[in-house]
Amino acid sequence: MTAKQRPLPPFIGFGGYLRSGKDTIADHLVDAHGFVKLNMSAPIRDFLLAVNPIIYAKPLTKRQALAALFGRPVDYTYLRYREYEQLAGGYTEAKKHPEARALLQRIGYDGGRLVIGDDVWTNLIARTVAEYRQAGVGVIISGIRFPNEQTLVREHGGRLVWVDRPSLPKPTNTTAGHATEQTLTADTFDDVLVNDGSLTDLYRAGERLLGLEETTA
Repeated sequence: MTAKQRPLPPFIGFGGYLRSGKDTIADHLVDAHGFVKLNMSAPIRDFLLAVNPIIYAKPLTKRQALAALFGRPVDYTYLRYREYEQLAGGYTEAKKHPEARALLQRIGYDGGRLVIGDDVWTNLIARTVAEYRQAGVGVIISGIRFPNEQTLVREHGGRLVWVDRPSLPKPTNTTAGHATEQTLTADTFDDVLVNDGSLTDLYRAGERLLGLEETTA
């Protein structure tokens, strides 16, 4: 059997509400089974790092504003995104900040999908997925939020898993906030992984669902 004839390694797309545990199970599969984890926001983050906008600015006093208006130097305190991410301890921690998360959502959805086109980010990440799988590495995408992202997984022979945490209140139009947090539900995924126990319970349930128990180190 040639390399071209070998079946490609698994491709899994996890969805679920914020704090449902989708990144937790994804990280376990990376550590225990050699997957690589990608995130649909990865190219959005790359864009944000390239632009490096101001994410925080200390409001000017009236005196400072008047000085700036007349072209005089002003001691102005601000923080750009790249520096903020470093101070936060990396991207995962940085995106927990409400303003950073909102900025990612505005770039990804309002700027990218609505202005450029629905597939602007999926087209970028599809190339990365193909490269890893051709190299023999299983791929996980954590954070499937839109129908075209589901299509990406299905068109590449992947499997869509919704992570459900029953103790987590279901988001409403008020609590979900941005459109990226309220577009998909469990019934549009292939399987549901229930997160209602310990971390070990979640890990074992995920491995059983995906047929990975026999490969646990």
